[in-house]
Amino acid sequence: MRKLGKYFIILLLSCAIVFALFSCRSSRDAAKPAADQQSNVPQGVNPDAYFGAMYVDACAQRMKGNLQEAARLFTECARLQPSNPAVHYELGTVHKLLGHNNEAVLHARFCAEADPANEWYQLLLVDAYRGAGQYSQAIKVREALVKRYPARSDFREDLAIDYAMTGQFDRSYRIYEQLEKEYGINEQLTMNKVKLLKSQGRVAEIEKEFLRLSESDPREVQYLAYLAEFYLEQNRSEKARAVYDRILAIEPTN
Repeated sequence: MRKLGKYFIILLLSCAIVFALFSCRSSRDAAKPAADQQSNVPQGVNPDAYFGAMYVDACAQRMKGNLQEAARLFTECARLQPSNPAVHYELGTVHKLLGHNNEAVLHARFCAEADPANEWYQLLLVDAYRGAGQYSQAIKVREALVKRYPARSDFREDLAIDYAMTGQFDRSYRIYEQLEKEYGINEQLTMNKVKLLKSQGRVAEIEKEFLRLSESDPREVQYLAYLAEFYLEQNRSEKARAVYDRILAIEPTN
């Protein structure tokens, strides 16, 4: 019991920290989802204290997996502070987990517009748009993130994936090319490029990619194995055999 009590206190403190980080009130006049009704604060209770306690309780319910109850409590929080982006962020997250895609988009868009510099709000909006099948909208948000945070290679890689998912293969490929120029040839980038090239049947370019990867570290047998497997897929058995001979020269017991 003592361990459970300690865990619960840590959980509530974590939630309080999250609230402190995200709970700046917005003065925007945008639409305020989930604020159609007035909340009844018990008489004699400080509204801010009442809100804080309810917010922490809502976070606790979400962390315990009680999503419906969390949604109810966060909705009550939104009625108390309809312009608070942190509340809409939590509501968007819960609705996304519940599969309520339209509601998730509504709340995610609110907090993202209220605080464009908050990357977590923007990422929630991306996920909400994708969940609702609005991929072109998700890509616009990703592009804005890349523009705002040009040093974040993970944002660029995610954008490349979204481009590929929507059939924009050339745009996706160009991102991987740029990342390769910045960080050098590596296995992950090469395999991502190969997937794009395969989807377009660009066999000659796939061979060049595997050759470049194997030349980047001539003693890495895994890179040679990729090349040999490619040759086998193309029924170029002599080429494959020559590569396997190179592997055995490096690792005779392989």
